Amino acid sequence: MWINPNYLYFDEATPGHANYGADDAIVKKSTQFLGAVPSSATKTKLYFEPTSIDESKHDVVEVTHSQGGHKELMRTIAAAASDTRGKFIVIADVRNGKFIKCFNAKPNTGNLATKTNINGLTVVDTEISISACTITLDQ
Repeated sequence: MWINPNYLYFDEATPGHANYGADDAIVKKSTQFLGAVPSSATKTKLYFEPTSIDESKHDVVEVTHSQGGHKELMRTIAAAASDTRGKFIVIADVRNGKFIKCFNAKPNTGNLATKTNINGLTVVDTEISISACTITLDQ
């Protein structure tokens, strides 16, 4: 079966900054996503296959988010990476203030006032905010 990977976009530049510098932004194919690890209470490192041909290295994007939002961010990235429709998905565009919405999944007890269905998962609309990202290539 043919899989159309999604493309995940990250931009770490200062908001309103017009010029791009080296490694300010990156697009990674979702099939290059390797995994994620919390790096502090408000940060999660996302690991991708390297941009270079050195297979001993990884591209790392560290995303800054709400306190304790690791699981929600990881769930959102996993959903974006596993979708096979070939979309361009903005995960963190600091320059333009655009961030993917991460939701705090809770069991559907039937009494939730606000519900959203994302890839078959019913979640409450408690957004986990993303505020920044740092891109490191070939780490």
